[in-house]
Amino acid sequence: MNEFFKFSNKTKALAETALAKAEARFREIDTVTEYNQQKVLAAFIKNNVSENCFGATTGYGYGDKGREVLDRVVADSFGA
Repeated sequence: MNEFFKFSNKTKALAETALAKAEARFREIDTVTEYNQQKVLAAFIKNNVSENCFGATTGYGYGDKGREVLDRVVADSFGA
């Protein structure tokens, strides 16, 4: 634990127990997170997303190359 806070040994033990109980769930969350990150990255690559897609726009979204590309990314990533 952190040296800046003076937690009792009982509190430290409870925290360690709670983390140990949650460890399997944290691993599951990490696995899902990694999968989703790879899915979005693959969609970025497939749709040739570049920094130009994030440039300034008029705000209306009509004829906006970046918006069109990112809409395709969403469709590829989330089945929208």
